[in-house]
Amino acid sequence: TLRWCLNLGIREVTVYAFSIENFKRSKEEVDGLMDLARQKFSRLLEEQENLKKHGVCIRVLGDLPLLPVDIQELIAQAVLATRNYNKCFLNVCFAYTSRHEISNAVREMAWGVEQGLLEPSDVSESLLDKCLYTNNSPDPDLLIRTSGEVRLSDFLLWQTSHSCLVFQSVLWPEYSFWNLCEAILRFQMNYSALQ
Repeated sequence: TLRWCLNLGIREVTVYAFSIENFKRSKEEVDGLMDLARQKFSRLLEEQENLKKHGVCIRVLGDLPLLPVDIQELIAQAVLATRNYNKCFLNVCFAYTSRHEISNAVREMAWGVEQGLLEPSDVSESLLDKCLYTNNSPDPDLLIRTSGEVRLSDFLLWQTSHSCLVFQSVLWPEYSFWNLCEAILRFQMNYSALQ
């Protein structure tokens, strides 16, 4: 999917891999999801040549200390290995919820005021934006929700306030180039309204 996006001139993609809410699932399900994460991050590390060829910078956004240490290490390896690439960016939201992200940003600003680094009048939407995990990224133009769900599931709530939202019934493993084209077409049809 990232290669399709790159071929279409889409340089940044953010995916929701694991919600903090997922920790509330059964131990077996969480363990299974963590094993899947180990496999996927290990595979990313094996794809170093491909990542370099396409200039893919991997960033993982979320409260990473909530994850098992071995997964944190795999994530660190993937992020460090690709940190100097800049043709395209793959943001993986892992141990993430938007509310948690916004709460952390507010806490960070409050700490700055408490420490005397900021004046209360410095607190603004712009500063909050800079305190989010996505501070190095533009707000998304398009948010695609697969699986037939018609909710955002606490994903990029702040960042998608002006995005085109596309809900598709296809499950992610079956997602095709044509599904992506449909979503982009919907974005294009709504472009003037979004501006």
